[in-house]
Amino acid sequence: MPRHPSQIYEALLEGLVLFIILRWIFKKNYQPGAVAWGLIAFYGLFRFLVEFVREPDAQIGFDLGPFTRGQLLSLPLLIVGFWKLFTCVRRGPPLPKLQSSKSRAH
Repeated sequence: MPRHPSQIYEALLEGLVLFIILRWIFKKNYQPGAVAWGLIAFYGLFRFLVEFVREPDAQIGFDLGPFTRGQLLSLPLLIVGFWKLFTCVRRGPPLPKLQSSKSRAH
């Protein structure tokens, strides 16, 4: 029976697509931590999605209805990551640092 090439999906999503998304977040200049939370959020999302086409482990199978253990373990990454990413994006870009008014010795 034919199966999905899940390794290729993982390589594309967790490699190339994730890099492009993180690069875009970096260029937007959001609050510090936005890139790290973007990595966690989108990695969790991509792992969750790829698990739908992967064949579940024979010794584990499905844990909760149609969800595999990999999907259940990816949920905290997905939820917390997007929540914190949304928080960083909502705050906007960081304020520029003002130079000190103290005179410097030359």
